[in-house]
Amino acid sequence: MNSVELGALNAMSYCWNKHDDSFILARAVKAIAGVVKATFTKYTVSLIEAEAVMKRHPDAWFAEPVTWALAKYKITHATDTSRQPVTASSSPASSATAGSPPPLPRTPRVSEYSPYSFSLNEMVKTRVQFINEECRTSEEAVIVAYQKMRAAAGELWVENAKVTCDEVRIDEVDEIVFGNKNHHVMSKYKIIIHQPIGGGCTVEEVLKLRDKSNGQMKLVRIGSFSETVGVSTAGGAGFPGYSDQSSIKAGRYLQQLKFKDEKGVDRYPYRDTQFGIGSPITDDQKIRGFWSCGFDALRLGIYQATGYKFSFLVLVAFLEEMISSTTNAAQLRQWFSQHDYPFGDVAMELLASDIPKSPDYPFFLKEKESKGAKELPEERKNAEGFDICERSKILTTNWDCTSTAILGQPAHAYGVYRNRKSDGTFEYMVYDPHNFERRPDFYISDCGQGRMSFATAEDAINHVTTDKGGCNGHLDAFYRLPDSTMCYLRDKMLETKKRLEENGTGY
Repeated sequence: MNSVELGALNAMSYCWNKHDDSFILARAVKAIAGVVKATFTKYTVSLIEAEAVMKRHPDAWFAEPVTWALAKYKITHATDTSRQPVTASSSPASSATAGSPPPLPRTPRVSEYSPYSFSLNEMVKTRVQFINEECRTSEEAVIVAYQKMRAAAGELWVENAKVTCDEVRIDEVDEIVFGNKNHHVMSKYKIIIHQPIGGGCTVEEVLKLRDKSNGQMKLVRIGSFSETVGVSTAGGAGFPGYSDQSSIKAGRYLQQLKFKDEKGVDRYPYRDTQFGIGSPITDDQKIRGFWSCGFDALRLGIYQATGYKFSFLVLVAFLEEMISSTTNAAQLRQWFSQHDYPFGDVAMELLASDIPKSPDYPFFLKEKESKGAKELPEERKNAEGFDICERSKILTTNWDCTSTAILGQPAHAYGVYRNRKSDGTFEYMVYDPHNFERRPDFYISDCGQGRMSFATAEDAINHVTTDKGGCNGHLDAFYRLPDSTMCYLRDKMLETKKRLEENGTGY
């Protein structure tokens, strides 16, 4: 046998390293395609090709199964002698060395609850800084570490900006997300960066973590759900919730967007849009108080799967970039404007438009007989990633691959996220973003109205379709983006955030 089958994580590593001469987004797309193929079919690669890539990247994840496969079939990973001169006494270059022992096995990696989700490895220098356990973590030290992370991301302007840091209370949502990664949250810091252009401020958070497996201490940049200094978008316990300040910032950004039409005339597609529902919260009466619920469920899902929080402003700015990349941007913006800029099928399809999709694992599901299935436009029924199916197919969701999902009812959206409990078993948390009364205790209790946990995904889904507001007994939408896809979205959204900050746009 001259090939080796790679699992999802190793396939992602192999594809990423194989295409090391490509642009980063192209590499990411190929890596995600490898994950999808390995998860739902088989991903095999010839040992000759794998060995060539392994020689360039000997410490990559995929190297371990390739090394064992080479040893098993009497092929060893020999030193590259292709550039050494051949002498009369030397033997021809070969990839096999007779009698040599097989390579020593690498140290097994600690299994994580979702092997497709984010890493807290020291190599992730844009978001992670390892620190000594004996080192006292002062606020000044946190600022220095934070600036190093931003510099590693190419955001050198932060080094010359005014940066302040304050230790703040640890939120339950942070303990949930990083508990999933076998880390303990020790402390939390709020970072405020004063932008040199526009006079605005960026708000981010940094966590001090301890790896439960080896005691390693880390500072980790996690972004923020808030974009306003002194005001949180959290509805309690750190969960995203309705925020007038957040909605106003996103709405004002959209109102000011300008595009030229086919005649070169400036157009403002959202100048007269009414955003959301409920009572107006702005003098022009066009931005409403209840707008962000579906987007909040998505933002929490991104945090759960990627370890990074995004504000509502950054999410809509990224969505607008995806709209601009289409051939019918003007028509799409007209549709969004006419429908109060909603969350739903169109938004989700746009966000994942450049993501490889397997026909065996559609991202956007509609339960048969649901209102969502009956009202799905004909052109979208056969679109890539969509499927109308029985509830039983939805219940076969691979939660190892997809740890988060968004459930849609006719006028409501909820999140379901798989979390690891302290005893190593799993539970499924239902997140309700509809904190209409803006109660600070809405998400405090594990069994409160804002979040409830269940032993199985089926129980969590049934709770949404039978007990929650707007329920009709069916799943009008079930959006399930794999964690690897969420990480890809995170990296693209970070580029959007970088552009907004550097230009002072929206702040």
